[in-house]
Amino acid sequence: MAREALQAPADDAGILTDPAGPLWYRGLAGAAPATSAAIVDAILARHSARHIVIGHTPTSGVIWPRLDSRVIMIDTGLSAAYGGHVGWFEATPQGLIAGYRGGRVPLPEDDGGRLAYLDAVIAMHPGNDALVRRREQLRAGAPDAPAAGEEAVPGEPEGAADDGAGVPVCGTVQ
Repeated sequence: MAREALQAPADDAGILTDPAGPLWYRGLAGAAPATSAAIVDAILARHSARHIVIGHTPTSGVIWPRLDSRVIMIDTGLSAAYGGHVGWFEATPQGLIAGYRGGRVPLPEDDGGRLAYLDAVIAMHPGNDALVRRREQLRAGAPDAPAAGEEAVPGEPEGAADDGAGVPVCGTVQ
């Protein structure tokens, strides 16, 4: 669809500019209005997938799993403007792995394992204050809020549904 849109006239960019499309929608990353678990499940079912891997929303240095690793945020902020954090994601037969300069860490299979996972990442990069703030927020019960001091997600489309009722999100209507 993106290839076709690139060939279309500029005023008909479709998927390339659709605020609820896969290139710009930030609700999968937990930005308000966040995508519900039901919508994520519908997207996964529609595409016969187990995970949605997203970028374009920096995480301050951590490959971040959401919704029991059904959504995996991989934009660690490699650019110097976002901290220069090196990280990569691997989907292996042994499981999902996050790689960092200090080593590799298995992603937790459910949200309950995120604190231990984050502790392991912080141990490799103890100077990353954003990760320490994220850990404190996780402990306080706000698991998907950006860490204190992190910028809100820029460019969040207005009017995206928070429950997805009747609104297509990344090609899926709940």
